[in-house]
Amino acid sequence: MVLITGGAGFIGYHLTKHLLFLGYEVISIDCFTPNYNVTIKKNRISDLINLDVGKHLTFFEIDLLNKKKLERLFVDYDITDVIHLAAISGVRNSTLSSNYYIENNIIGFNNIIELCSKIEVNKFLYASSSSVYSNEIEYSLSKESDISINNKSIYAFTKKSNEILANTYFNLFNLSSIGLRFFSVYGPNGRPDMSYYLFTKSILKSQPIYLHNNGECIRDFTYIDDVVIAISKLLVSNTDNGACIFNLGSGCPIKIKDLVKEIELIVNVKAEIINSISQKEDAITTGADTALLQNKYDITFDTNIHYGMKRFINWYKNFVVQ
Repeated sequence: MVLITGGAGFIGYHLTKHLLFLGYEVISIDCFTPNYNVTIKKNRISDLINLDVGKHLTFFEIDLLNKKKLERLFVDYDITDVIHLAAISGVRNSTLSSNYYIENNIIGFNNIIELCSKIEVNKFLYASSSSVYSNEIEYSLSKESDISINNKSIYAFTKKSNEILANTYFNLFNLSSIGLRFFSVYGPNGRPDMSYYLFTKSILKSQPIYLHNNGECIRDFTYIDDVVIAISKLLVSNTDNGACIFNLGSGCPIKIKDLVKEIELIVNVKAEIINSISQKEDAITTGADTALLQNKYDITFDTNIHYGMKRFINWYKNFVVQ
């Protein structure tokens, strides 16, 4: 039985759907934090329950900071694998709410990993982030071995802390783990606070869009289907013993202003652009070198940005109230 934390989140929703399709028994937990519209998260859970014709999904509303409820969950169910995706996301907001991020992303992580160690789960996978890198070189791709301690945000710090703690748990308790450094995951039913979603919304409504650093920042947008397939392959793989870290990214970073051009092309609407200064929390460049993942597990990320954005925009037009 697989436990997915953050099951109402973007990646958690799609991963749960995929694992149910593969025949897994899944326990999903979430506490519907209001970092973005809670209705979106609740609708995702409703959708999963409606799709679960085989009754292989069990959902609980549990806060990771409620250690007693978590312990009860691990006692009552035969959890064999844990995929920990729950976290407070967003680099800019973390500057204003550092305690909130540290409590949820570090203490919550510790509560989960401690229980995983006690019951000796088969697999423990957890969400890290590309934000741990401080890449300033245009179009360069970050390797897992690159320096990742010069963090530019509280959010990035919490994710790096998770990686360090996972490594410590391996040293102390021999708990193997796989940290997943996600690179700008996008797609249908995505997070409404992310750039591609905001740009699409504004362009379709003929509203101006704001480009920090004149749109020169570079991001490695990675399509959601590629991500969930990669995670499902790691779940069943014969992994090396240790605290592993892998990049999950397309390896094809583009400038934000070029992303806007893709959206303009797909919707056939010209954007009204207002340029603004960059934010101190923002990385100049993110790009994933995924050679390690490909060489070890033959995992690739093949969806190009044009195809992926067409899929997202088609979903947006059909399912989001205009």
